[in-house]
Amino acid sequence: MKNWKIILLLFVGLICMAITSCGSILDKYTPSNLPGKSLDYTNKDPNDYGWFHSLYDAENLMQEILSTRRDKLIDWEYWLKKEDAAYQDAKGYLEPAIAESRRMQEIAIGSEDQPYSILGILSYLGVGGGALFLGKEKLVGRNQYTKEQRDADIAKAREEVRAELKA
Repeated sequence: MKNWKIILLLFVGLICMAITSCGSILDKYTPSNLPGKSLDYTNKDPNDYGWFHSLYDAENLMQEILSTRRDKLIDWEYWLKKEDAAYQDAKGYLEPAIAESRRMQEIAIGSEDQPYSILGILSYLGVGGGALFLGKEKLVGRNQYTKEQRDADIAKAREEVRAELKA
């Protein structure tokens, strides 16, 4: 019987020594906590790792977290490239339209590069001259002025302009 106890004690000692010397076996039996935020990040359930959470499970969860992070970064990089291309396209289509509108505005009101403008030419003709240029019926109702009244208003406006220019 004495030999039996020695053999059993020796066998248990060898098993304990094997467990402590072999890291993977020791990791399987070392308890560990798997935090909820870590599980949520990887979309894992605590039951995926069984009822006993060990250091081995925690290390596997860490690898899942790193893998999930890498996959998310790749997806974000793809999304950023796609977003940048859409932004450049939208901006590229709008810039010529803005340039054309600015050019039309310069023709209408003038600028440093465009000294002559439509409004400038019409302003030299005066309000009455501009109305005559565009057509009396479009700006004034029919038969409101007689030809004599119109000629008198134009002569009066010309005299006022000449008086201002002499002053």
